[in-house]
Amino acid sequence: MNTARSVHAAGLTLVELLVALAILSLLVLLVSQFFTQGSSVSMSSSSRAELQQEVLNAQQLMASNLKDAWFVYPSGSSITMTTTSLTQKPTGGNTWVVGTDPIAAMFLLPENPGVSCATNSAGCFRFRAYYPVRRSVWVQGTADSSWRNPGANPLNDNRTWVLAEYRANVELNAATVAAANAGTAPGVPTGATANLLADYIAPTNVSGATYTMFDYADDGRSLTISLAVTQQVGSQVLRLPDKTGTYDITASFNNIGKLLRP
Repeated sequence: MNTARSVHAAGLTLVELLVALAILSLLVLLVSQFFTQGSSVSMSSSSRAELQQEVLNAQQLMASNLKDAWFVYPSGSSITMTTTSLTQKPTGGNTWVVGTDPIAAMFLLPENPGVSCATNSAGCFRFRAYYPVRRSVWVQGTADSSWRNPGANPLNDNRTWVLAEYRANVELNAATVAAANAGTAPGVPTGATANLLADYIAPTNVSGATYTMFDYADDGRSLTISLAVTQQVGSQVLRLPDKTGTYDITASFNNIGKLLRP
């Protein structure tokens, strides 16, 4: 009798074992959730920082070029750069209308007016255009091995845009320069290649978050650049700066019509 009691005291009953396993399983689940949530928070914070930095860098570049621009295409201008997917409007087609479609286009002066554009690109006038392309269209339109391809992202490809920069160096004759100084837009250079400037741009026409990407002042002397970014990470959708806001920066056109830098 004493032996039986000792065995019972030293061992565990089936019920006690099941209770212990249940408690252990609960502890494992809680620990797993803790680390999963920590990883999710860390990923979210990292994504926020990257998205914010990329879009702010893009805005600063565009604003800097606009301030130095010799000619900025005004509202109503028609812009057709190529007929490829890398210059395709989010709504389809390759002909953009400034002030109606989200595009800003300009010419910068040659970096070195003293050299010939035919022999040195530093002597060329520099065309720049900034506009959004659907991310899915951009990814499909660039080679997998190209640095321009940000990589497929099924959670975001059909719901976000990329911001592109189209650039071309051209020689403008004296008559074209004089006409541009009088307000006539130079022809748009065609056939050049677009580059990726920023990823995960929030569309301008999402319900509850509508915004104007490029807003020209009434006097045509400045332009406000407004951008928002969004990315789905797992089950969480990030949008910066918030659910409906935008990052805004206004650039004044300081060098319009000036053939020499001040």
